Amino acid sequence: MRRIFTLIISATLLVLQAKAQLGVFTENVGTGTSPSVNTYTGWTSGLPASNYSGTAGASVAIPPTSSTQGGSAVLLKTTTSQETQSFTISNIPITNFGTVVIGFEFRRPSGGATTLVQYSFDEGGTWSNFAISPVLATSGAIAWNDGPYAATPVIVPAGETTISIRFVIISGNGNTDRENYIDGIIVAPSIETLPVTTRNFTAVPRNGKVNLSWTGVATHMNSKFEVERSIKGNSGFNTISTLPAKAIGEAIYSFTDESPLKPVSHYRLRITDENGRVSYTKILKVAVGGAHFALDNLFPSVANTQVNLVVSSSSSQPTEVFVFDSYGRMVIQKKIVVATGSQSYPLDISRLNSGSYTVRLTQENEIITGKFIKQ
Repeated sequence: MRRIFTLIISATLLVLQAKAQLGVFTENVGTGTSPSVNTYTGWTSGLPASNYSGTAGASVAIPPTSSTQGGSAVLLKTTTSQETQSFTISNIPITNFGTVVIGFEFRRPSGGATTLVQYSFDEGGTWSNFAISPVLATSGAIAWNDGPYAATPVIVPAGETTISIRFVIISGNGNTDRENYIDGIIVAPSIETLPVTTRNFTAVPRNGKVNLSWTGVATHMNSKFEVERSIKGNSGFNTISTLPAKAIGEAIYSFTDESPLKPVSHYRLRITDENGRVSYTKILKVAVGGAHFALDNLFPSVANTQVNLVVSSSSSQPTEVFVFDSYGRMVIQKKIVVATGSQSYPLDISRLNSGSYTVRLTQENEIITGKFIKQ
């Protein structure tokens, strides 16, 4: 575990050299002793002494055996059964961190205790627990070389620039006069890739349009969200908009479908992370009303022998297809039956001369058009 964690931090430091706007916080406590962490002057991180606080049982002491950092360590000492002591470092800068990870060394010469490592993004208003690996034993002794310990990365909420961390020790039932030492504290942006996630995905019809919004949590600026739409809901989805990640961390995204499929549109998000991994949200069904007939796509836009017309329709209808050249002359006329939903229909253009063309599809009183170039 020590080697793995060292590799994580080393790799993180390499990332930081390439991204100077990021920083790493380290606190090796230094040397010397103090009856209280609130009055200790040997902090090595450069933060003001007022950023360090602790309960009555929190002090700085020289441990029985030194950690790899040497010198002193934070001591959380319990003297009674089921007693709680804690040590807090407040407002550690994490500007531009998408995710954050913490590492530390720990020693307990004997006895048992529950150890919680917590974080807060609102200056201690709300505390959450880090998941620590390896798990800190609740009984028996813990040596320095049993660690170091690392937390599972957590996502930094959008706009947050500081984090507070807290170590909480709760002595075991019947355990008294127990000493718990902490040293080599590191807070850094994580190099571990977390999945891009979304929540609060909604689609609301309004004035003939559909407004979509969601909260996205991205860990890399190369992530993207694609809005996909279908008339069926179980197939035939086409991308109607692509939104790149606007921030590392949490952000709100929105898109308005100006021409939703009628009478019903189905929407989902296709989410791609920086490694190309794809996931999908749930499908939202929106009743729009009225009949629908649309040319969702025409591809390829430049072709030699064939183009494909992706047509969606709320009902199966006979449809006329016309192709006009740049002078307005009709060069192709044919009839097809458009099926309900979204389907692709091939169009042979092999006999056309090179140039720009307009394709027009008519269905009852509806007309839709598209363009392509014949090479």
